[in-house]
Formats: sequence, structure tokens, C-alpha cells
Amino acid sequence: MPLGGLEALDADILLVGGLGYLGYNIARYYASRGAAGRVLVVARRRSAERRRVLLDLLRRLGVNVDYSLESLSGGAAERFIAARGCPRLVYLLTGKLRGARRLVWEANVEVPRSWAEALAASCPGAVVVYASTVAAAGDASACASDGVVVEEEEHLRGCRPLGEAGEAKAEAERRLLQLCDGLRVLILRLGLLVGEAAYHREWRLFLRLAGLGLAPQPRDVGVNITPAMDVAGAAEAFAAGGEACSWAYAAPWRVGLADIVEALAAALGRRVVRVPVPAALLYLTREGRLLVKLGRYRYATRRGWLRSYPWTPARKALEEAARWLASSRHILKLLPG
Repeated sequence: MPLGGLEALDADILLVGGLGYLGYNIARYYASRGAAGRVLVVARRRSAERRRVLLDLLRRLGVNVDYSLESLSGGAAERFIAARGCPRLVYLLTGKLRGARRLVWEANVEVPRSWAEALAASCPGAVVVYASTVAAAGDASACASDGVVVEEEEHLRGCRPLGEAGEAKAEAERRLLQLCDGLRVLILRLGLLVGEAAYHREWRLFLRLAGLGLAPQPRDVGVNITPAMDVAGAAEAFAAGGEACSWAYAAPWRVGLADIVEALAAALGRRVVRVPVPAALLYLTREGRLLVKLGRYRYATRRGWLRSYPWTPARKALEEAARWLASSRHILKLLPG
């Protein structure tokens, strides 16, 4: 059942579109610190119907979930704030990587923009965190130094977003940073999320490869990863600081594709063979092309509040995701791929 008012719940951390992979791991972060009751996940009724497994997992954590909204746009944010008050920290987690351009744009741009504008008007000083992607900055050939990319001096100057979702995320970054007079805005550019509830399409592919005993390793191409629970830790580090607005790379580790598959195989109790593959082979798919273009670089940050953040080690994060997948294969078919 949808839950009651924000005041009654004493929740000051809002996860808009939080009924997903990242939202679950952000909720885990707070639950692990005894703060589950401070978290309210807001989702569309249809999302809850399609993701009943995640809904159940969130409830087990003890966080609050409201899925009474038919839509997250069209004035939903204003009505929500008027009814429930102002949160301290808001994560804007809606997103869509593929599909019709209109739907990709709505999820990545219009919904986050509408919530940020409503918060700026009614909740000055609130911290808003937007989950972006390294693909928003895109092709780094013009700004990489020795294969390492850091934040551009001027937002998105010289950047060429990659893919439709990357373009949409870049546009959302621009619109949200225009609201810095009323809000504290943090843009986190994430890599491949690694953590529990790894039900996304790419993880299903990794699991299939592990089952086949094949660990492909394209030469000079890595995978930039973000420990999913640490997204919340990074956001809290920003909130505790004094910066009004910022954009930052939050993909601290670069691992081999074979490393990911091997971690899954180990959790399954299987052995795999590393298979060298030419990067050109990956160009046969859209996702493969994006992997090659992004995977030639490492991402670092010059933001002081983030440089000192104690990220979960890559191996530990991979093992966590692998254990979850190995023990939860039976529920993957119950989640959208």
C-alpha cells in the first residue's frame, strides 16, 4: 500500500524514481547506518507493478515507499512538496537508456527538471543529486591526459556526449545547474553500477558468459565502474561540505571485462577461460561501441570532497554483485531486463 505523509514518516531523504538498481543500493547505504526510516522512495504505480521484487526488497530494508503517483511529471513534484514538506536531500534517479527518444528524454531530462524546479521554488537550500553518466561528457579524446579524464573547467565545454541517453543526461546536467541560485546541485557521472540487485541487461549478459565459461577481454578496453552503495556516501560527503553546486566523475575503478565475468563465475562455482577479442568485434552492437569509446579512459576527480572518499574496493564490489546474482537468478525473470 502507498504510505502516508512525509511529516509522519520523519523522512528527509527522498529518492525520486528510486524503485530500481541504484535506488535500492542507496537505500541499503542508509539502512546499513540505521537510517532506513529517514528514506522515502517515490515511484510511479506502474513501476511498482513491474518491479514487485524490488518493492519487497526495499520494504525488507525498512525504508518507506510511496507508489501512489500515476506520473512523476505534470505537476507531481509541486503537489508532492505541498502535501509532504521539504526534504533535506533529494536523489533524482529516473532514467532510461534505450527506447523511443521521447521516453528517453522524458525520463532523463523532463522529470528531473520538473522536480528540481519545484524544489528550487519551495525548498531553497535543499541538496539535489542527479545520477548522470560518464557518457554525458562522452568522447574524451580532446580532454584526456595520459588516458585519464577529469572534470572540465567549464561545464561540458569541449564534451561530445555519446549515445541518446548520454545526450539526454548532458542536457539534464545543463538545466539542473541553472538552478544553483536556489538549490545545492550535485551532478554525479557514474560508470557501470556494481552492487546488489544487479538485474540490468548488461549483468544478465555477464551472467550468461560466466555460465558458458567464457571471459572475453578486449585489448586496451576496460569498464569504468561505480560501487552502487557509495553513490549515497559521495552525496553525503558533498552535502557536508560548502560547495553550492558541482559536477564530478564518480567512477573510481577501471576493471577488465574478463574480471567481471570471472567474479560471477567464482560465485557460481565455475571456471572460465579468458578469451582475447579484438575491440572491433564489439562495434557490432550499440552497447559494444559505447563500451569501447568509454573504456579506453580512466576517470578521476579533482573535487577535494570526493578525492578523499573511501570507495569500496573494486574487487569487493564485484564479489558483492556476483554473490547476489548467483543466489538470485530465480528472480531475474521477475524483473524487467
